[in-house]
Amino acid sequence: MNNIDKYLKHLGKSRVKLSDASEDEILKLVQKIFPENLIKTENLTVPAFVDDACVIDPRLIGDGNELVVTSDVLVEGADFLFEWMSSYDLGIKSLAVNLSDLAAMGAEPIGMIAVVGLNPDYPLSELESFIQGLCEQAIKYKVLLLGGDLSASEKFFVNITLLGRVPKGKALRRDNAQEDDVIAVTGYPGEARAGFEIVSKNVHNVRKEERILISRFLRPEPRLDVGYILRDSGAIRGCIDLSDGLARDLSRLAKINGLKAQIYAELLPASQILKSFWTQRSQNYAEMICKGGEDFELLYSTAGIDFINTKRIFESSTGVTATSIGEWREGEGVILIMPDATEIDISNWGFDHFAK
Repeated sequence: MNNIDKYLKHLGKSRVKLSDASEDEILKLVQKIFPENLIKTENLTVPAFVDDACVIDPRLIGDGNELVVTSDVLVEGADFLFEWMSSYDLGIKSLAVNLSDLAAMGAEPIGMIAVVGLNPDYPLSELESFIQGLCEQAIKYKVLLLGGDLSASEKFFVNITLLGRVPKGKALRRDNAQEDDVIAVTGYPGEARAGFEIVSKNVHNVRKEERILISRFLRPEPRLDVGYILRDSGAIRGCIDLSDGLARDLSRLAKINGLKAQIYAELLPASQILKSFWTQRSQNYAEMICKGGEDFELLYSTAGIDFINTKRIFESSTGVTATSIGEWREGEGVILIMPDATEIDISNWGFDHFAK
């Protein structure tokens, strides 16, 4: 019986700290939770946990495909607090945010490398919950565990590097938007921001119907299937996932394409739950949709007829909706047109990691 087993048996998981375990014992816990088919496969010449590095057979990428690589980090204090995010949800979200990047490229996930920084006082039971959340996402989206690293850290952080594949020359890009193209968005951006408002301010007496807002924030659903359909349509001219808010990410598309984005408050998709939520807080729901972040929906542009065709295809096959919210015009920046025809420059709205 190893040290971890002894502690778990005699003290209980909730009382065991990481400082009571060795790095090798923690790695064994990872291997115990992750199913073998996500660690070992015929296309991994040398799998994780066996040698200094993982060796990938090119067949895993596939003939006619290109390799896509993305990386995201979540840092305690900057991106989340354990006061309002469970370790399990953190495991789910840490992979979801990377999967969303692949969705925006129309790419299919292959495998991940996970680097985690842990405070020695972090309970082993919480680490197990984190790994279980990460594993759940990996199973759902068929993501191999290719390796990673562990480090002691005052603040918890998790950095996932995700590998994906996409047919050669078919990756969705942020550029190529054209004047008069439709600007469209999937799902209901802004709901995650409302969920953050609830959990971060420890709001009590949350109405049953508002729980979906919390779920949108804590457990975003990457739009991979939608990304595949948009990619295969060959009609998409500019695509990005929404991580820092509709206004901020739309501004990025505007800059790279040298165009002005013109969107309309009345066209922004909003559930009655979201409208009521912001109205009760004396906020304009359309403005909060534009400011909100961590939606991980897809924002894209295409010709009007192509918008209708692709929307019909992925709504019927995935259940995810899409809404035309405006169009591209000559100029620069992002303009929100209110119902009374007032124009608001929202180019600088949204989240910025380094803004004071």
